[in-house]
Amino acid sequence: MSDFNNDFFEDLLATESLDSGKTIGELINEKTNGQLLVSGQATYELAETHKHDFEIMKKCCLAELENMKITGLIAAPYYFERAAILARKERDYAFEVEIIETYINEIATFYKAKSIRIGEGVMAGPTYKALEKRLVKAKQLLMKSL
Repeated sequence: MSDFNNDFFEDLLATESLDSGKTIGELINEKTNGQLLVSGQATYELAETHKHDFEIMKKCCLAELENMKITGLIAAPYYFERAAILARKERDYAFEVEIIETYINEIATFYKAKSIRIGEGVMAGPTYKALEKRLVKAKQLLMKSL
C-alpha cells in the first residue's frame, strides 16, 4: 500500500501541473497555505543551517508530523534525532525521551493505518535504529536525574 495520502496528491495534481516549473515541495506549501513551514521555510531548508538550534528543531519535528498527517509522507527521523541530541546537551532528558517516544509512536500508528509491515521503510533505516538505542540511554539518564 502507498505511503502517500492519495486524495491529497490527486487533488494537488488536479489543480497544478508538474510542468508548471514548481517543485513538489512548492506545490505542497501552496496547497497547505504554508502551514508546514517553520519560520517561513521548509524543514529541509533548515536541516543544515539550523541543526544546532533546539527551538527550530523542535518546530521542525512538529511540522514533519503535521506533514505526515496531511500528505502521508513519512516524517523524517533526522529532526527528531537532532532534537534529541540537543535535548541531551541541555540535560533535558525528559524532553529527549518524549520526542523519541512521540516519533516512534507516530510512525507505528502511521504504519498500522497504512498496513505497512513494522520494521520496513524508515524503521529499517539507521537513523530510526539510532533513535531506538538513544531512547534506552535517555530513559536511564532521566531516571538518574530524578
